[in-house]
Amino acid sequence: MNLDMMISKIDSLFVNGMLNGIVSILVSLIFIMILKRIVVGFISKSDVKHKRMVIKIVGVCFNGLLAISVLYQFSFMENLMTTLLASGGILAVVIGLASQDAAGNIASGMMILVTKPFVIGDLIILRDEGLRGTVVDINMHHTIIETVDKNPVMIPNTVMNKAIIENITQETDFKYSYLYFDISYESDIDLAISIIRNVIENHELFYSEAVTSDIKVPVHCMEFKDSSISLRAKVTTRTTGDGFQLGSDCRILIKKEFDKNNISIPYPQVQIHQ
Repeated sequence: MNLDMMISKIDSLFVNGMLNGIVSILVSLIFIMILKRIVVGFISKSDVKHKRMVIKIVGVCFNGLLAISVLYQFSFMENLMTTLLASGGILAVVIGLASQDAAGNIASGMMILVTKPFVIGDLIILRDEGLRGTVVDINMHHTIIETVDKNPVMIPNTVMNKAIIENITQETDFKYSYLYFDISYESDIDLAISIIRNVIENHELFYSEAVTSDIKVPVHCMEFKDSSISLRAKVTTRTTGDGFQLGSDCRILIKKEFDKNNISIPYPQVQIHQ
């Protein structure tokens, strides 16, 4: 094969000839890359939530546009398009089955982006999955949650979009938490309630400004158990973290006060008779 035949064969691969095809590809490449940089730069400077996810979606769209513009210059695409159209029904079914999960994850990711049930940095709980952690990334396919053990967990966006999610970081002026105590039937219930209230109200993390009623710490009798009375105290703090720390501190202090005042906390005991 001489040089002229080789050039002619290469030239036939392009719709408008090799020279015009290469020039068109270079022009398309430069134009799309410049436009992509402008759009990404605009998004980066704007106040958009889920910025990283939006930039990834824009990048995929521009890369797809670039691939189409390059392939459009080759003559074999005409035969390919004819074949695809001829077998469009079968192809549509195959593509639909293959891309169903991917398309679902992308659509769910877009829905998360629009509705904003959570953002990066939020502490969330997925009740059905029994999972608790901080959102560290949201992309087109999945959401990454970092657990308290610092383990990253990747969850498909379709799962996140259907899950029952408790957003602990959701901005509010204060948070409620509950402390539970069991006391024996022989103990003074009024004294126990008084001790619980006094200890909680005097803790530095108790947020009394958010309480509008006369009783700052409501204590309710929840249940009569087989060997104890169950009490529940409603606690108000500024944040969930404050509520956790206050709960830990007050359990210790209340236990000590119970011991001083002969208020017993029942626990299983076994008596052996000989």
